[in-house]
Amino acid sequence: MSSGTDGKKKSKFKFKNGFKNLTKSVKKNDTVQHFTGTPKQGDKNNETRQSSSSFSFGNKSNKNGNNSNKSRKRTLSLGKKKKIERPKLPKLDLDNYTFPKEILTPSESWGEQQYDKEDQQVHEYLKTKYQNEIYKLKFFPNDVILRFTISQRGMTPFSERKKETELHFKTYLRYHSDNHYDDILTNEMLNSNKSLSSLQDDIKALPLFVYGQDKEGHPIFWDDGSAYSKGASLSIFKEDMKRVGIFRARLMKRMHNLKLCASKHYGKMIYKHCLVMDLDKFNAKQFVKDRKFHEQNTKDISDLFPEVLHRLYIINAPWAFRSAWKVIQTFLHPITVEKTKILGKDYINELQRDINLDMIPYKFGGIGPWDITYGDVPFKYPLSTQDIDFDYNTLPKNTLPVPPRTPVPDMNKHKAKQQKQMKSSGLKDALDNDIEFDQKENSFPDIQENVQQEELGMDMKVKSAPVQKTEPVVTNNNNGNTKQGVGDQKDEE
Repeated sequence: MSSGTDGKKKSKFKFKNGFKNLTKSVKKNDTVQHFTGTPKQGDKNNETRQSSSSFSFGNKSNKNGNNSNKSRKRTLSLGKKKKIERPKLPKLDLDNYTFPKEILTPSESWGEQQYDKEDQQVHEYLKTKYQNEIYKLKFFPNDVILRFTISQRGMTPFSERKKETELHFKTYLRYHSDNHYDDILTNEMLNSNKSLSSLQDDIKALPLFVYGQDKEGHPIFWDDGSAYSKGASLSIFKEDMKRVGIFRARLMKRMHNLKLCASKHYGKMIYKHCLVMDLDKFNAKQFVKDRKFHEQNTKDISDLFPEVLHRLYIINAPWAFRSAWKVIQTFLHPITVEKTKILGKDYINELQRDINLDMIPYKFGGIGPWDITYGDVPFKYPLSTQDIDFDYNTLPKNTLPVPPRTPVPDMNKHKAKQQKQMKSSGLKDALDNDIEFDQKENSFPDIQENVQQEELGMDMKVKSAPVQKTEPVVTNNNNGNTKQGVGDQKDEE
């Protein structure tokens, strides 16, 4: 705005008196029209509209000398902004649904082809030194050593990396044996009626389920967030962390089997999965109350099952979750943290970038045709979580150019930060440097445990048993499909 020689203000938009006569009209169809000047004589509607919509800037009077509006500023009331909700699409009909026959190339499908010289040294070191322990196990797919080999990339010097990798690997071998990872889904004692009844209590405390896959074929764990809600009860796990280990082994074994099944189905190596956490019910006070448990559980999973998480999606994340995330991310691998997407209420569009709508449960805004089964995949899901006899080595090598490696993080810095947080929270380190294996006997030391009746529904000593060759108990439906029931099946509609 500038002043002319006559002292009057001139607008750069060439209005004689600035924006004095600029008014706004809104029709019933919500179309906004801007105009200047005065309406035609005799047009009462225009006169009324201009009078009720004009803006007054400053204390200047209008042309007819009316000064009644000098001290008053009129504002346009826009009302509350309405939330734009995405229309909910109908759930697909399972009888007419076709499961995807093709997927994009999984980022991990090159396997050992992505190794450098140091990776090869670590891999051969673990494979050679622990060949007796590995040979004893009935379930030990190729991805296990691979994942531990690359998990400590970025730790220096190399001797420290090898030492840290070995520590994690030894801890896993002991966990594998202690928690019956070989036969946890088929062992009769661990799958008795009483044991499965106890499992239902575990699922209620930590309600997770498997549903769908992303565009690269990675299966998806879903966590409905009940463990972070107000009044969440985790006492059965807090009082007995061993129970957490058994429950975790059961879930991870199902997921492990599913990834093997997906690899066989698509002919591509898949050893990673996704996790979607719904924090719509997140309660900050409850999190503070259970903080130690969540920290310990997150660290244990990260240590025992490295490099299994392709991407983490946190949906319906409230503002209060920021403080909790600062703590939780300390116990996650730095690369996992970088690949985490924290989303609000409008998460569905972002999820669709990686996951097709038919792979998202209906209750989360998708059109997936299956009903949720907590603790397992849905009934009639085409890929199985049951034990499978499959070797990754039977897959054809990926002939596509090996993609550039993700920049390695500073694992020395990450370890120091994690140890500091553990000390502050009073957490117990699951990594045990004192684990020793009896190389002469070509087996683990004799491990016996007293398993409480509340935990597994039996009062006896349990030893690691060989994998049962018989098929698990199944139920038949009219279509001839079979399914071993585990969790409660929920109708999402």
